[in-house]
Amino acid sequence: YELDGTFSDGSTIPIQLDATFLSSDASKVTFAANEATTLNEGVVNISASLETVSATTTLTITPKVLDSIAVVGPHQNLTLAKGKTNLYQVEPTYSDNSHTPAITPVSTTTDPLTASFSGNTITALLVGTVTVTADVSGITATTGLTIGPAVVESIVIDPSHQSLQIPKGLNQGYLAMGIMSDGTSENISGTAVWTSSDTNVATLVGNVASALQLGTVTISVSKDSVTQSTSMTVLPPILVSIAVVGADQNLTLAKGKKNWYQVEPTYSDNSHTPAVTPVWSTDDALTASFTGNKLTTFLEGAVIVTADAGGGITATTGLTVGPAVVESIVIDISHHNLQVAKGLSQVYHATGVMSDGTNEDISGTGMWSSSDNNVATFIGNIATTLQLGTTTISQSKSTWMPDLR
Repeated sequence: YELDGTFSDGSTIPIQLDATFLSSDASKVTFAANEATTLNEGVVNISASLETVSATTTLTITPKVLDSIAVVGPHQNLTLAKGKTNLYQVEPTYSDNSHTPAITPVSTTTDPLTASFSGNTITALLVGTVTVTADVSGITATTGLTIGPAVVESIVIDPSHQSLQIPKGLNQGYLAMGIMSDGTSENISGTAVWTSSDTNVATLVGNVASALQLGTVTISVSKDSVTQSTSMTVLPPILVSIAVVGADQNLTLAKGKKNWYQVEPTYSDNSHTPAVTPVWSTDDALTASFTGNKLTTFLEGAVIVTADAGGGITATTGLTVGPAVVESIVIDISHHNLQVAKGLSQVYHATGVMSDGTNEDISGTGMWSSSDNNVATFIGNIATTLQLGTTTISQSKSTWMPDLR
C-alpha cells in the first residue's frame, strides 16, 4: 500500500513506510509493513495510522488466479525414438503459490509433421527437433524435444530357427527381425547381441552358433533393451564326408589283380570314428568290379572308383588297369638238373603264370642267369658251358607284382 500524509504547512509527502497498517480480519489479510498478503476470500477493512491521524479503505479478496505453468521435470528436453509417444504434464502455479488444481493446457509443436499432439499425448513421427508449447489462456511453457531413429520394441526369431537340433561340430546362423517403434520391421540378425546360456555346449560369434558338446542351451538375442530367446539342442555328430585312404588313391593294378579298398570318415566334429562301410562301385564293371570292398580287375583300361556312404556322401578315385604280369615262373621240367658237356650250349624254356590266370612263354623275355659264370654263362635263354662244375640256373621277370594287402 502507498499512503500520503498532508501536513499543517499544506505539504503532502509519502508516509507508508512510517504508518502502521492493520487488517480487520487477520485470517484473510495480514501485513508486513505496508505490504498486504491475502489469505482467504472475503472483504476486510484496511486501516493506516500515523500519530493521531488514520485512514481506512476496504479490500475484496477474489479467488486465486493462475500465474504460470511449467513442464514437469521428466518431460523437459526429452529424446524420443521415432514412433514413440509421451504423455506430457504441466505444473500450475497460482497467485497464492499453490499448485492445485491441475490444469489441461493446449499443447502444440513447432512442426506437426515431425511430432504432433492428440490432447496431451505427443507422437514422434520423423527424426528431428521441435519445440513443445503448452498454453493456458495465454500463459505458456515451452521445452525442447529431440526425435531419434526408431528403436526395437519386440523381437521375433525366425520360426525355422526356433528349438533347433544341431549335430555337434556344425554351425547355425540365426535370423531375427526387430519390430520397430515406428511400426516397421528390420533384420537385426547382424546388429543384435546373441548369447548362449552355456558356452561349453554352444558359443556364438555374431549370429552364428557353434555346437560344441551334447546338451541343450538357451539362445538369446538382445537389442535396445529388448530380449527374445529360443532353445538349441546339440546332438551327436553326423557323417559329413568320406575320403579314399591315401594308399588306395589313383592306383595302377595289373590285369587280374585285386585290391581291398578303405575310406576314412570325417564327422561334423572333425572326428574320424566310428568307421563306415560304404557301397563300392566302378563306372565300368567289365573292366573292374567290386565284391564288398574287394576290387578285381578284368580288362586293361581306366575306371572311376566310387564309395557311397549314403545321404549324398561319396568319394571317388581313379584306377588304371595295366597288362597282366607274371605271378610265378615254371622252368620246363625237361630242363631241370641237366648235365651238359663242356663247350656245348643249352636252350632253356620257361612259362610265366600271369596275374589274369593265363600262361605265357617268357623264355626270351625273362632274365636268365648262372650262379657261377666260370662254369656257365647266358646269352638270352641260351647257356654255354665253360668249365667242369655245377651252377644254379635262374630265371626272373621284373614285372611281377603281388596283390596289394
